[in-house]
Amino acid sequence: MLGLVAEACHPSDINAQIAILEKYRRSRFDILSRTDEVLQIRILGSLDVKDILNLRKVSKGYRYITQNDSLWKMLCRQLEWRDWEGEAGLNHLENIPEGGWEELYKDLWKRERNWNTGMAQKVFLLKGHTNYVTSLRLRGDVLISGSYDETIRIWHLPPLLTLTPSSIPQPLVIPAKSVSCLDYYPPEDVFVAGYHDIGRVQVWKKKGEEWLLLNTLSGHLHGIRAVALNEDYLVSAGADKALVIWSWRTGEKIVRFGQQTNICVGIQLINDYIVSVTVDGIIRTFSIRKRGMLAQFKISDLGRTLGGGTNEKEWKLKLKDVGGGLGGIGMINWFEGQGKWMTCVTRERIIRLAWDETEEVIPLAIPTTRPSSPATPSPAKGRIRTVSSASRALPMASTPTKTPNHLRQRTTSGSTPTLGIKRSTPSLTSTAMSPSWSSPASKLANLTSPAKAMARSLSGTATPSPLRTKGITNLDRSSSPITQSSSPRKSVMSSRRTSLASGTPVPEEEERKPKEGRKRIIPLLTKAPKILELIHAPDVEKGAIDARRTRVVTSTRFAARSGADRQLYVGVPGQSNQNRQGGRTDMIPVSGAWRDKSEVLNLQTPGKNPMCLVLDREKFVYGCTDGSIVVVGFLGHDYVAETHHEVE
Repeated sequence: MLGLVAEACHPSDINAQIAILEKYRRSRFDILSRTDEVLQIRILGSLDVKDILNLRKVSKGYRYITQNDSLWKMLCRQLEWRDWEGEAGLNHLENIPEGGWEELYKDLWKRERNWNTGMAQKVFLLKGHTNYVTSLRLRGDVLISGSYDETIRIWHLPPLLTLTPSSIPQPLVIPAKSVSCLDYYPPEDVFVAGYHDIGRVQVWKKKGEEWLLLNTLSGHLHGIRAVALNEDYLVSAGADKALVIWSWRTGEKIVRFGQQTNICVGIQLINDYIVSVTVDGIIRTFSIRKRGMLAQFKISDLGRTLGGGTNEKEWKLKLKDVGGGLGGIGMINWFEGQGKWMTCVTRERIIRLAWDETEEVIPLAIPTTRPSSPATPSPAKGRIRTVSSASRALPMASTPTKTPNHLRQRTTSGSTPTLGIKRSTPSLTSTAMSPSWSSPASKLANLTSPAKAMARSLSGTATPSPLRTKGITNLDRSSSPITQSSSPRKSVMSSRRTSLASGTPVPEEEERKPKEGRKRIIPLLTKAPKILELIHAPDVEKGAIDARRTRVVTSTRFAARSGADRQLYVGVPGQSNQNRQGGRTDMIPVSGAWRDKSEVLNLQTPGKNPMCLVLDREKFVYGCTDGSIVVVGFLGHDYVAETHHEVE
């Protein structure tokens, strides 16, 4: 070709033509190969995985670039990042050997495929409770379960790839009353339990390797239906139709809201705002700092704000019975809120909603005080200090109030009171009750992460006696964690919440980092939420949802009658254009290992009727009426859907 070009050129143009051809030859080297590794990873990270794999067919250079560990590590993080509060974290992705990130991505991709086809890969039981398992909380590898057998159990679940029933340590058992609800806040190592038969909640906090009973709070006339916990506040919803807000650090009752017209099925705590949903389909929002209700919305009325399209007209018809309907079929069964997303569920509908967002300036905080001596006063010295005028219920708001540009609010901030319990070897044979529980197996060297340290096993067969019905017995601060003290002057906790009104400010070194003056994004709770999706779900009894991934798992009621539909369902992306536009999620039965082992483990029997359900990125867990806990995992490739047998 060069010869033909040279013959066709004038002798004076040959050098110019050679220069042009040399320029074209040099330009054959692509831009991607000329960049450094960091920029290559950023460019490839913006591509779809299929495009990255197709690049390998172009050249050996591209094949080398697309095998970079840093690239696949970034893709694994993108696939795993679904946390809206960071509770699960990415610590499990830090111990991957060199060259193993691409294989890990394959496993994670198969896990997502298993979720989207309902193919469970592992099923096993956790046994220990002897009555209904009514509440579960799953954060990372820590599973907290509460039951009507008057115990709370803290389980440690190893990674799902290596998870077997024999690899699970014995749970840490904490005596309690009949537990109806739980919540857990991992950053502070604190959880709260609400009781079914008495109107009080208990707050437990981890100190070192021990769980200490921090507060026992009484503020309801009947049992507790729901609790929510965050950095500053604890909210409890009782069967008396009231919401009570506490400072879980000090035990102080801040305000009581009594505006609910019916029993609350769930609450969400967003900074210092509260969202509550009652069984009659009414959403109410509250401000803790303003000590009042912001707005209320009836779910059945939200359909009026929809457009006139085909899907919108269908949604209006389906929403009109929410909160009532023939035979109560439209009553709200359960509610779950995550960030700006909400999910309200009836027997036949899963209603996904979302708030608009706004920006506000965090107002000044008021420092918390605590007693100088002793750390916790005697029960006889004080009672709950209530706020008389500010705690009164405000009138029901039929329309949302105007959104303020800058909210003038106040908050309670402080640090955890000092609980100076000396470390000593616990006596597992003691039958006395203790406010702190620790595990001798907690010193295992292979359990190093902070999340794993929460679920230490309790060795031995002896179990401490349950809590006394009259309250918690005072303990000596210098005694063994499993022994009882008769000295009331050095008590760590009392049967009734005591006053912390008199005291000194918390030292500056113990206060949390100041946040005043910063801006934050919060849901706009004075404006009606938007309906994102209506999902048809058959005979929903219990369920759980991951709002960020739009992943939902539901169960029917495992009734004893002949022919009852005893199934678990998982939400998958819709397969038709109609589903993508109007209802992007279809509910399909869970199959794979769950169906394969149902006869062996008696999974589809009335005794395994789900009472509560939680999920994370690789599994869902549900508690049963017979006291067992079923773990269903989706990581693996032993079971493959028929449509995915071909190599992808």
